[in-house]
Amino acid sequence: MIPIYLTFEGLYSYQARQEIDFENLTAAGLFGVFGAVGSGKSSILEAIVFALYGETERMHSRENRSYNMMNLKVDRSYIAFDFINYENKKFRVTREFKRNSKSFEDIRNVGAVFYEEKAGEWMPLEHVNAETLTGFSYQNFKRTTIIPQGKFKEFLELGAADRTQMMKEIFSLQQYDLQYKTAELVRENQSQLDHLEGKLSGFEAVSEEVLTEKKELLQVESESFEKLDKHHRELSAHYQLFLNARKEQQLLETERKTFSAKQMEQKKWTLLDQEIQQYELYQQNFANLLREQQMVMKEKEVLTALFEKNKAEKSQLALELDVLKKTQSELKPAFDDLDQRKQRVEDLAILMELKTIEKETKALQPRMDKGKLLIEQHQNQLKDAQDKMLLVQAGINALKEKIIGSQQLVELSHWFQKNQALQQNLHDLTQSLAAHQLKIDAFYKEFEVLEIDAVSFLAVYETKLLECEQQLSQLKKAQEQLMLEQKLSEFSHALHDGEACPMCGALEHPNVLSAKDVSQEIAEIYQKIREVEAKIKQLHQKKADFERLTDGLKIYLDQLNQEKMRKATIENEKKEWQKAFVWKNFSADDFGAFEQKLKENNELEKRLQSQEKEAKEIQVAQENLLNEIKKFEGLLQDLIQQEVGLQERLRTNQAHLKQLKVHDFSETTVEELDAEKNKLHQENQDIEREFKANEQLLNDGLLRWTALEASVKAQDEQLKVQRNKLDTIDLSLKQQLKKQGLDTLEVVVEILKKEYDVPKIRQEIQQFQLAFHALKESIAKREIELKGWDVSEEAAEKRKTAFELSAQALKTSTEKVAALKSELQRLEKQFEEKKESLKQLLVLEKRADNLKVMAQLFKGSGFVQYVSSVYLAELCEQANERFYRMTRNQLRLQLNEKYDFEVVDYLNEGRTRSVKTLSGGQSFQVALSLALALAESVKTHHRSEKNFFFIDEGFGTQDADSINIVFETLQQLQKENRIVGVISHVTELQERIPMSLRVVNDPNTGSRIERSWE
Repeated sequence: MIPIYLTFEGLYSYQARQEIDFENLTAAGLFGVFGAVGSGKSSILEAIVFALYGETERMHSRENRSYNMMNLKVDRSYIAFDFINYENKKFRVTREFKRNSKSFEDIRNVGAVFYEEKAGEWMPLEHVNAETLTGFSYQNFKRTTIIPQGKFKEFLELGAADRTQMMKEIFSLQQYDLQYKTAELVRENQSQLDHLEGKLSGFEAVSEEVLTEKKELLQVESESFEKLDKHHRELSAHYQLFLNARKEQQLLETERKTFSAKQMEQKKWTLLDQEIQQYELYQQNFANLLREQQMVMKEKEVLTALFEKNKAEKSQLALELDVLKKTQSELKPAFDDLDQRKQRVEDLAILMELKTIEKETKALQPRMDKGKLLIEQHQNQLKDAQDKMLLVQAGINALKEKIIGSQQLVELSHWFQKNQALQQNLHDLTQSLAAHQLKIDAFYKEFEVLEIDAVSFLAVYETKLLECEQQLSQLKKAQEQLMLEQKLSEFSHALHDGEACPMCGALEHPNVLSAKDVSQEIAEIYQKIREVEAKIKQLHQKKADFERLTDGLKIYLDQLNQEKMRKATIENEKKEWQKAFVWKNFSADDFGAFEQKLKENNELEKRLQSQEKEAKEIQVAQENLLNEIKKFEGLLQDLIQQEVGLQERLRTNQAHLKQLKVHDFSETTVEELDAEKNKLHQENQDIEREFKANEQLLNDGLLRWTALEASVKAQDEQLKVQRNKLDTIDLSLKQQLKKQGLDTLEVVVEILKKEYDVPKIRQEIQQFQLAFHALKESIAKREIELKGWDVSEEAAEKRKTAFELSAQALKTSTEKVAALKSELQRLEKQFEEKKESLKQLLVLEKRADNLKVMAQLFKGSGFVQYVSSVYLAELCEQANERFYRMTRNQLRLQLNEKYDFEVVDYLNEGRTRSVKTLSGGQSFQVALSLALALAESVKTHHRSEKNFFFIDEGFGTQDADSINIVFETLQQLQKENRIVGVISHVTELQERIPMSLRVVNDPNTGSRIERSWE
């Protein structure tokens, strides 16, 4: 995680908004945040951690955290943090609190929002889980990336279980936790075994003998089935022909009955055909004339009604037009005088405007007088401020001539501090060299006490050891020979004639061995062997002492040489540093004089700051007075312009009067003018509206009367045409009646009312005739086909019985064959399944054995602990690269068999001890080394190009030499593409880190952040 930008306000001791651009800080690789104790340095880290995780080290949510985090002088707390995660993606998180205006202690948490930058825009995310973005839980983030105050040694002091869990989360070691996966595989494999064993228990009756017996029985039944099937097919064919003949006989009887009914129906269709012919004749000669007659009569009725209505409406409209003409002549005189009346309204409005302008002009004069007075007063105050400024500036110039430049003082301070540090380092090294020499002398003295010649010991040791081993070998051979002789002597004394020899089994013993007693010689040999073994043990012990003393002596000699070289380097560095003293007004040996001068200079600077502050206040007052004068002059000029404008408006409006005179209304108020104007305006509107409305009604009425006149004439002509049409149609109807030999139209109308569907009826008649003739032919054909067939009920019963008996026999045989085939297939399938299941059983049993071994291996997360120990061992090696150098090659870090950290102390013969025995300074060094190693491992694990590491921990436990080593370590990190930020109040670090922030806490305005490079 690389920080980019932090914005926050209203948090702890911060009131106003503070912004930190981390890009300048992280570009330097090493930066710091410095300030006095309690100034608010740690709050910067808390703002970042709280923005990401919503958690803080100082308090929990149940402790009314929102209220206690918010500054008591503000009503809003806000944090916005931009950063780049390990995937090189850019994110932003914001959090906000607001105070209830009605309840001071009621703080509303507005909540957090996470954003991701995509195509230059911030897109909100659906979650607020920082762990998915940073790759760390809250606890592990505090141990690897941003380490709050008081939490620096937490990783060092964690128990084995907590440390394993931390390593598991950071380095994704859960992939090695195979305990539950293995257990699941064991359960799954056992389940398959149980299922397979149950399955095999159902196959006990399945064998090759049973399969052979079933196949032979199926062969016999299949042959019987084939014979029955052939006989049944022949019988079935004859029986089907008989059934067809029976069906044809039934159809013949049905057709005969249908033919009798159709003979009766044929008369009805003949009468219908005659009636249709008459309908078609009347439709052709009368239908069109009757329809046209009816249509013309309807049109005539409609025209007659409309004609009568328009005549009545025309008479009524003529009366209304007479009234409107009379009203128009009465309204015209007033309407003709309307322009004069409107001009009077405009003149009244101008008179009102003139009176308003006169009133505004009178009101401007007092304001203009007041403005001139204020300008004169501010000009006098400005002159006094300018005189005072000259006096203060003269004092500032005098102080500046006395003050020594801050750059020179900083350089002098740095020279004296480094000179003192070099002196202290030389003093410490001198003491350390003396202590190392004492240790070396003690080792040489111990060589003398143990009578060990450090130069020739190994050669003498090898010679003596070889002699002892050769002597021991000879003694053991002699011991074995004597033991053999003693055993043979025991055998010879136990031999008796007639008894079998225990070695060869012989019953006779003609030449019995005569042996002497060697017990005394065996005891002497045994004593000599013990003496030689004791000498060898003494030689081994002496060699162990020699190696112990040699290793210890080598360590202290190496350290002595290194410190001698370092002392020479520091002495040279001090000489060169003495040459760098170039300030003639100071003495390199009189640091007290420099401190006194520095104190005097500080007092002068305070006085200068006070004078400059006063000068700045006077300057601000002058600028304020100038701004006020400019403002009043501008306002006065505006008033003058307003007065000119009002006079111009007055002249313009007087020129626009046409009917009225100004002096005639000198005593009239604006309100009276307004009332008269409104009254006259309303009267004008009423006259114009009434005249135009009456005029519109008259014009509309005239247009309507003209239209009605035209409509009445046209409708009268149309009625004459309709009467002529009716006469013509009546004549044509009489001619057709006469032609058809009819007296009246009633018969024709009755026939046409039926509205026959002629095409459909003709089609039905034709279909009936075709069906009638087809039925007659079908009856004749079936009578010929059934000639010679006996289709009686008795013959049918005999044939049916024979067919059913054959079918039943065939069905029984079919079922036997099918059952045997199904049984045989089932047995064959089960036999194959049985063979396959036996193969699977062997595989599963072998797998169960393998899984048992794996379950034992991964039991209790042991494998994860092992992998975690490997990572921890690598962390120790990486941490020792710095810790060993920080402790001047005196201490190293290692893991014991319980995976707890312990320290190897080379000042005490390389013995180990608990990390809890370390001093405060040493604890800081080992914690820093471990934290840097852990951060480096995280960087490698996440494959990120850069790594960010921020610590808030006091360096006050370190002496000057240790601070130099720590600072060199931090500088080395810059070359390793690492970004390190530190929070401290140690002055020496602040002077040596060029890129830093300063935190200043003002009692009134709260904490604020200043950049050291500005």
